Amino acid sequence: TSQKRVNFYLEIVADADKTSVAAYGTPGLTVAASLGATPARGLHPFGLHFYVVHKGSLWKVSSDGTGVNVGTLDTVAGRVDMDDNGTQIMITTLGSGYIYNVGTDPFTQITDGDYAGGDTVTFLDGYFIVNESGTGKFWISASYDGLAWDGLDFATAESNPDDLVRVFRNNGQLVLFGDKSTEFWNNTGALDFPYSRVTSIEWGLAARWSVANFGTGLIFLAKNSMGEVQVVRLDGYSATIVDTSDLSYIINNYGTVSDASGFSYMHNTHEFFQINFPTAGESWLYDGKSNCWSQLKSYGQTRHRAEIGITYNNANIVSDFTNGLIYNIDGDAYTDNGDAIVWQSQGYNALR
Repeated sequence: TSQKRVNFYLEIVADADKTSVAAYGTPGLTVAASLGATPARGLHPFGLHFYVVHKGSLWKVSSDGTGVNVGTLDTVAGRVDMDDNGTQIMITTLGSGYIYNVGTDPFTQITDGDYAGGDTVTFLDGYFIVNESGTGKFWISASYDGLAWDGLDFATAESNPDDLVRVFRNNGQLVLFGDKSTEFWNNTGALDFPYSRVTSIEWGLAARWSVANFGTGLIFLAKNSMGEVQVVRLDGYSATIVDTSDLSYIINNYGTVSDASGFSYMHNTHEFFQINFPTAGESWLYDGKSNCWSQLKSYGQTRHRAEIGITYNNANIVSDFTNGLIYNIDGDAYTDNGDAIVWQSQGYNALR
């Protein structure tokens, strides 16, 4: 692309007789917490703390960066998913599930014989919801109790015979991402099973961990009916392709995209979506305000350091993909934890 930008975003200001464009450097990273030599497996904000799964432990981290180990998992590697019901935090990993009760502190593995396991978890209308690995099924927990499951409380996303990749919530709806399609379900209040399908769209999820909230909708790496992958913004049931033809060509020529990870955050009135491609070793940033893309790189890396992102305590928190450092995305920081940020725009280079 002739419009190459690295570590920049654009501010476009239009008035009656002209349009001006300013280029700003992307924010830097400052350390929020340190958990060791290996990367975090999952992050989740809850009240005055944020929670990190690191190796085989769940850590409760305060705003000053101090952490307390509050539980032990039976796995030490692989991405986990996390959500809460206001009292309990549920963690899913490789078919196992765990509940941490924030008020009373016990950390418990789910042992209910009716728990089918799950790759991902979300919470909606009183229920934890998980997808059953390798199937189109999703299950719901007992009301406000992630330790209790009923063998009859499941349904199947059937608009397309594809397996579920991820469960997610948005605007009070359950969003079921399959490999080839996406379904939307509402809570109808029915006694036998409370959720019912509303509609579906022919866009699948190409990378489980690429989904993020964006505006009032969602954004993710999608797969179309012809097998190509594109970054799609979803508002209601309407999908809009937001990547460019140049970027689409680049992404579709990556050897692997299923490991892509994404997160969103706000900075300086701009809503950003960062997507990382670990196998390719590249990161990209979409600016929803200008509708422009930039490449992201950290010094000495081919990609950006941030891997998993959450919003906590009015700050944007991200994990490092190489180690156990947790960072603030900091607009007042001009380095990535002391490493220079390199700007590049159409061949012009600068150190920040």
